[in-house]
Order: sequence, then C-alpha cells, then structure tokens
Amino acid sequence: MVLIDGEPGVAIAPFGRLLALMNISFDLNGQIHRIDITADRSYIDAVTLTLLTAGGE
Repeated sequence: MVLIDGEPGVAIAPFGRLLALMNISFDLNGQIHRIDITADRSYIDAVTLTLLTAGGE
C-alpha cells in the first residue's frame, strides 16, 4: 500500500523494480468507486509515492 500523489494505491514492483501503479478512488460512502492501473513510464516517473508503514505512521 502506498500513497500516489496523496491518494491510496498499490505499487506493483517485483524484485524492487516499479512496473505499474494501481490508483484506488472512493465515493462519499467509502465504497470503491474506481480502480486505475497504469504502466505508463512517464506517469510513474512523475508521481510522488509515499510508502506507508505499519500502523499508518
């Protein structure tokens, strides 16, 4: 689990090599509204990723 430009997502990085990102957006009821998966290198290189630690700290 990572934050992708401050939004929840998943980094797909086998063997430590970032290959794709999965962005997850939620509606006002907290339900998953949309999932976007991209392997676009220019997008991956442009975003800011924040690794979440145990307990969300």
